[in-house]
Amino acid sequence: MSLTSYHMNWSFGSYWGDLLDLLKTRENATLYGGTVSQTNIEAQVDLVGTSIAIGYGLDLLVNSNAEINELLAAAGLPALSDSDAAFLRQARLDREAGFVDRDYLIDLKNNLTLVLSSEFEAESLLIATIYRAEGWLVDEGFVLPESKERMAILSMAFNGGPGILRQSVSLRAAIENGDRAEAWYEIAYRTNGGSSESLGIANRRYAEADMFGLYNENPSEVDFRKAYEMFTLHREAILDYEGR
Repeated sequence: MSLTSYHMNWSFGSYWGDLLDLLKTRENATLYGGTVSQTNIEAQVDLVGTSIAIGYGLDLLVNSNAEINELLAAAGLPALSDSDAAFLRQARLDREAGFVDRDYLIDLKNNLTLVLSSEFEAESLLIATIYRAEGWLVDEGFVLPESKERMAILSMAFNGGPGILRQSVSLRAAIENGDRAEAWYEIAYRTNGGSSESLGIANRRYAEADMFGLYNENPSEVDFRKAYEMFTLHREAILDYEGR
């Protein structure tokens, strides 16, 4: 048994239209909205000063040079220059050793020659990254149709990498068992480390749980009962998370 219904009420005409809007908004709203230049797009230091990304959230330190080059090739873009590859390789070593801070990353940004010439190139790179994340869903057994539910899980993978799916055994089981309320709980509270660990990640997981949906499209008495049972079962854990 799996979920009995899926949310497909698209705001932008299709699964892909909504998915691109979702990830563009979450990963680089200023680029998407045109409030920054949509030409000569350089890498940017993230808000918390721990890494550096280009376009719509392609993290240049989390991903290896080989992974970055694979995605660039899939988007029809040239590979990293030798100098960029060397800078990024060293930055990963320095971050692992605890030497990387915001000033370090700003210097790294200023030394990189990697530039996307247009928003179209940024979108092409985003699409390549989405296809990679879609592959992770398949590899980890998350079999879902093109739906808001699939978008929620893909957003998790896009943000957290394949590891977050690999660790979400209970989430996959809840989906396979058709237990929507339990799946909602797993996304909202079991994949974010708690708000005290990372408020930004916690807020993103709450939003993804909301997208997944606590109830079916046309909820029945069974849906409301399952949600009540879930909140009762996990009441202490939820209060613990919310109280941090």
